[in-house]
Amino acid sequence: MTGRALGAWATVAVGMLVMVIAGGVAQRYTPFWFDPDEGCALYGRCVTEASEAALRALWWVAGVGLVVLLLGVAGTVSALPRARQRAPQVELSAPVQAAVAGTAGLVTGTVGGPLVVFAILVAAQAVPAVVCLLWLVDARLVAVLVGKTGPAQHGARFGWSTGLAAGALAVAVSAGLWSTGLAAGQWYLPAFAHGAALAVAVLVARLVAAPAGGRAGSASGLVGTLAVFGAVTFLAAVPEPPDPEPVGPPERHSAPPPVAAPSPAAPQTPDPTRPPAADVQAARVCAPGELTWSTAGWDAAMGGRWVTVVATSTAPVACSVDGFPRIDLRQGGRSLGLVVEPGSPIDPNVPVVARRVGIAPGGSASFVLHWRGYGAAADEDTPQTLVVALDGDRAWRDVPLSDGPAPFDLVDGATVVVGSWRAGAP
Repeated sequence: MTGRALGAWATVAVGMLVMVIAGGVAQRYTPFWFDPDEGCALYGRCVTEASEAALRALWWVAGVGLVVLLLGVAGTVSALPRARQRAPQVELSAPVQAAVAGTAGLVTGTVGGPLVVFAILVAAQAVPAVVCLLWLVDARLVAVLVGKTGPAQHGARFGWSTGLAAGALAVAVSAGLWSTGLAAGQWYLPAFAHGAALAVAVLVARLVAAPAGGRAGSASGLVGTLAVFGAVTFLAAVPEPPDPEPVGPPERHSAPPPVAAPSPAAPQTPDPTRPPAADVQAARVCAPGELTWSTAGWDAAMGGRWVTVVATSTAPVACSVDGFPRIDLRQGGRSLGLVVEPGSPIDPNVPVVARRVGIAPGGSASFVLHWRGYGAAADEDTPQTLVVALDGDRAWRDVPLSDGPAPFDLVDGATVVVGSWRAGAP
């Protein structure tokens, strides 16, 4: 290998290494595909402004690695000799050579397709490295095949050029099939298409490079390969007919079948956004100083967090609360600047309306807070203070926290959903 070719291959390796590093670093900032919330809570892989900025920057790093790799590939091909340096070991006809290339592509497609899908799930920035690796493996296989079994006039540069073009076509076809989403039982189609694309590309190269008198075999092989590929693809894509329902003689009943007694309804989980049917009638609005505050019902599931804020009346007569309360969370004396939105704690996308709820003397009313936890990205050590203000009131009141000094795993600018008032406490 000449010094020029060695330098070109070193450039290819550097480009591949840069893309691998970009994908490995991006994995730390990419949420888990199967459970983003638990990944955020357990491993700190949360969606934040900083993580999104890092992922955008890593796309640029992966792009730089791709450019370096392509420059190395171009340098490698240009450094190869045009003429064949030694005779082929055995010369195969165009259809046979294409069949061998297709078989090799079937193997690489079977192994490489799942690797590409796995890279997508781990980090999208890792996909260029896996795709380029699969492309270079295909190119190398075709180059070796052309060098050992091609016509005598086909040199090393022709073999690598054919391999790079064939590998690019095969990777594009199989990746396109994977991206469309395959029906159950059609997982083999991308691998088959990968091998067929390699076979077609080799046949096209032989057809273009063959002398005028020897193109008939390549052309017939190309038509045959396309026909077989089209037929198999069509048969695989046709959905199977549904199983016919068994047809038998109609059943005869001497008497109508007995009607089963209805089973008792299963108890349902109460909706925390719906107050009990019986409300205390009170026209007077509670003054801020007539309410004491507490928290209860801390809960978490699938990345979601909930807590109920309870207001207990100390007024001598019944009073009421209305609208949506305002909240703020302060950590270490500094406000986190939360985005507070009214909504349903069960489904934050469901709009809710404000309600007036009456509170008897000594009674309580409550509302639920809901947020998506940030896990390790949140400050778990600095004490927090939750403050609340009634709708239309400017006075903030401290709410004692019953679940540790910093139970809200929130970061600056996080979103918290505030439910409507409901009578009673959990």
